[in-house]
Amino acid sequence: MPDKHGYTVPASLSAKTSANFTLAKVLALLLVVTGHFLPGAALWPVVAVGLFILAFSSGYFTAARYHSHFDTQVFCSRKLLRLGPGLLAVDVFLLVLFLVQGKSGIWTWQTPLNMIGLTGFLNWFGVGNPSPFGRGLWFLTLLLIFYAAYPLLRLASRRKGLLWATSAGALAACAALHYLVPMGHMLWLTAWGFVFGVFAKGTAPSVSPWLSGSLGLVLTGLLVALNGVWGFKELNTPLLFGVAVCAALWLMTARIPGVFVSVSRPLAGCMLEIYILHTYLFIRATGHVALDLLLTLACVLAVSWVLAQGIRLTSRLIARGLAASQGDPQRASGLLSWHAHHDQASNSGPSANEVLSVRRPEAPLAEGRIKNA
Repeated sequence: MPDKHGYTVPASLSAKTSANFTLAKVLALLLVVTGHFLPGAALWPVVAVGLFILAFSSGYFTAARYHSHFDTQVFCSRKLLRLGPGLLAVDVFLLVLFLVQGKSGIWTWQTPLNMIGLTGFLNWFGVGNPSPFGRGLWFLTLLLIFYAAYPLLRLASRRKGLLWATSAGALAACAALHYLVPMGHMLWLTAWGFVFGVFAKGTAPSVSPWLSGSLGLVLTGLLVALNGVWGFKELNTPLLFGVAVCAALWLMTARIPGVFVSVSRPLAGCMLEIYILHTYLFIRATGHVALDLLLTLACVLAVSWVLAQGIRLTSRLIARGLAASQGDPQRASGLLSWHAHHDQASNSGPSANEVLSVRRPEAPLAEGRIKNA
């Protein structure tokens, strides 16, 4: 049943699909962390596919969430309430860390842009960034651009023909820009991932996991053979594109054992924190790469989890305080129950996959009680 804003998650959206992407997003982010820690390793193709999966997931589940009703004000407020607390907590943590380390450039004009996730614009336009904030955050900028563009994409998705044309046009544009405006990272492939996610939800393609998985393995083998055996790199981008699309389609229909999803869920609640913090918490103390990587992962995951739990606790306390200030103890109790329910639901379900970090407790007083599937 829809809430007062008319939002509901379609029953046709499989919980299996959502669980698959919860696991995939955690793995993709861990690959990103590993790839940044080992810049000399040949991990960039895997990282590129992982970033595409993150983008596809955001596009697909955002389209699923807002398939039947859309209100711009509610949409923006919900995104702000999801990303805002995490960004604020991480920024405060990093500010303290930089002050302790005596970093320079903290008080430059670039710092506010970095703190709100707009670092990508500095990178893309070649603007210097003396601020210690914003290291490697171009994907977050891309996510914010997607949210800004989603109202237009949603209009296109209302007609399948127009959605097909929009997706094809975006693909052609991204392919051309990849060669004409190279950025040193897979910016344009990742950008199309958001559009393809909306497209996949709007057209509901049905591809068997056997077909998508087999094709993905063939393309992966071809990519490895061309690079490793013959040193031929000219087809890297189209082959990576094919592997990424096959991976996304496979995740939509595959059956992954629940034990793997269960293991990933504790990390699914702190993905935004992991993404922003990881490059600042690298540990290279032992001289052994594998051990240093394990120590880094442990540090990044622990700090991110603690920050995420602190955000949830603060959200519950604020909700209780708001309700209590209105002289309604029963409503205060209800808000706490609502937050507890959504803390549990945040690790699975369609809304969990709309953004880098899974669904945080949202403010019922601001936007009503929005039901999960």
